Amino acid sequence: MAISKIGSNSIANEDLTITDGDLVFATANKGVNLGVTSNTDSNTLDDYEEGSWTPAWSQGITSPTYSVQHGRYTKTGNVCTAYLYLDISNGTDGSAVAAIGGLPFTSAATMYWVATGYNNSSDNNNDNVKVLCFPGTTSLYFYSQGLQGVSSIPGNNLGATTSQLWQITYRTA
Repeated sequence: MAISKIGSNSIANEDLTITDGDLVFATANKGVNLGVTSNTDSNTLDDYEEGSWTPAWSQGITSPTYSVQHGRYTKTGNVCTAYLYLDISNGTDGSAVAAIGGLPFTSAATMYWVATGYNNSSDNNNDNVKVLCFPGTTSLYFYSQGLQGVSSIPGNNLGATTSQLWQITYRTA
């Protein structure tokens, strides 16, 4: 049985318990206000989704053979956590900075984001690998941080046979 309207006034001093089914809004652009007494956009949870995405080398390595190409994400409000696992061989590595593209949402235009994860570079050894998401992009770029500072990692330094497992939490545009 569906209840289409509880009443024209708010429920005072009562809990609302849903024993079966989901809470669904009749119109779009509605949300849930948690821990506040007034409805403001900044306090409204109005977006949640889970899904998959397809990470792929967007520069630095071309024409790879993917044995694993897996991406998942969870987005709550304007914060997205994306996970990826890529395993490749037989690509052509070049001099452009290595980058994985296809993040499910564009990053916010005002912040840089750092991923955490694992670089299993089979062709070449790269210490202190950092993966960055620049403002306003949908790609992850490979950098190295050492005593001489920060430098980009071109595809030919990463190698065309590599496994990459990364997670990034970033604010969306």
